[in-house]
Amino acid sequence: MAKVKKSLPILLVLSIVGSAPQLYSQGTSMEGITNSASFGITYGTMHSAFKKDLKFDVGVEMVVDAAVDMLKGSVEEAQRLQMNPRLFIDAVVSGVELSITENSKAVDLQAREEKILYDRVMSALREQIALMGSVALDTTQPPVEPPSPPVEQPELPVAPPVEPPQPEPEPEKPPRPVIPRRTDGYYLNTFLHFGFADEAGFAGPNNTRIEIDPGTTWGYGLAVGLHRSEDTRVELEASWKGSSAKANTKGASDLEIGYYSLMINAYKEYEAPFVDNLDVFAGLGLGWSVASLDGDVSDYSVFGNIPESGDLSFAYQFIFGADYQITDRLSAILAYRLFNTASFNGYNPDVVHLIEMAIRMEL
Repeated sequence: MAKVKKSLPILLVLSIVGSAPQLYSQGTSMEGITNSASFGITYGTMHSAFKKDLKFDVGVEMVVDAAVDMLKGSVEEAQRLQMNPRLFIDAVVSGVELSITENSKAVDLQAREEKILYDRVMSALREQIALMGSVALDTTQPPVEPPSPPVEQPELPVAPPVEPPQPEPEPEKPPRPVIPRRTDGYYLNTFLHFGFADEAGFAGPNNTRIEIDPGTTWGYGLAVGLHRSEDTRVELEASWKGSSAKANTKGASDLEIGYYSLMINAYKEYEAPFVDNLDVFAGLGLGWSVASLDGDVSDYSVFGNIPESGDLSFAYQFIFGADYQITDRLSAILAYRLFNTASFNGYNPDVVHLIEMAIRMEL
């Protein structure tokens, strides 16, 4: 049954073309006859396909098959009549195309369905023309223009990526200028210090011995010095240091220790590596100190008052520290000082350890 339906358009084309002289007037061309037949057959197939309760895809296949069969039959008839196949191919394609565009609404096709049907039928006709070989290709041009190739748009120049602005680096602070070291001239040095000493013995009456804790020692002083060279200096120092002490006895005690000192100090300085304007130094001081110990002591073996007396005692000290030149005339100093004197007033003191802070001004 399918073969009969499929060959029906061919039979119609052959019968129409074969009986053309009887059906049409003398002036009608074979091309016009084939075109009209293709138009009518396509419309009839569309009416049969889409006016019945057939699926849309089935109806499309019916129209495609009918159009292809008409094209095949027209070419075969042209070859039988020894006529140019181009006339028949152009007529079939033109008639089918015109019938689809004019009759789609008549068979209740929507615009989208009409486009699908048109594209499928025209595509099938072009494929069939290509399959027919050189005869059809050499003698005909399909009326349906192939889609024009896409217009190549000129490539726009790609702008180089714009880098976000980078923050400008902060200018480096210029290094602090190196201040030349003094090689001569006088200076004035003022200082404060504090520290401690270990317990020491006090020889009381009746060959008794009392241990005295000196407590925290405080002091201050002033020195005038002279630069002897780039790395040596000497100075004359006057200072006072003292503490409130207590005796480690069972009774009460109220003692005061004091030193009034006059010292001559000598220093050797060294330039510190990696740090500009910083020197380290070591010093030795010798001199005399008016040392005193007085107060009250109450003990089972000793009871009474230690009178205030200022004994002149030999004194010595070692000093180690660093000084930083703030300006060409001013330096800040941090040092460690070890101070001691000979025995005085029955008291044999231990060394005093002091931390010192000082300011030196060049004169």
